[in-house]
Amino acid sequence: MKKIISLILVFATSIMVLGKERQKIIFDCDFGGDIDDAFAVALILSSPEFEILGLIMDHGNTPLRARTACKFLYEVGRDNIPVIVGK
Repeated sequence: MKKIISLILVFATSIMVLGKERQKIIFDCDFGGDIDDAFAVALILSSPEFEILGLIMDHGNTPLRARTACKFLYEVGRDNIPVIVGK
């Protein structure tokens, strides 16, 4: 039943987005500290109304956060999205 509801939601969202230009976004986060940013990235990746231009890591150990984000994107098949390392 959950799968059917999920498919209906995806279909309904696709119909609403059809014919509309996707919103281009750059997501600025501190991926890897808490799970909230991973959930947010998963949400925007699954939202057809967004076109993700890149992720920016901006707090703490940014090289480690960027590597974690790159691994996440690779695992979900979206490693074509650039990850920018901040200071």
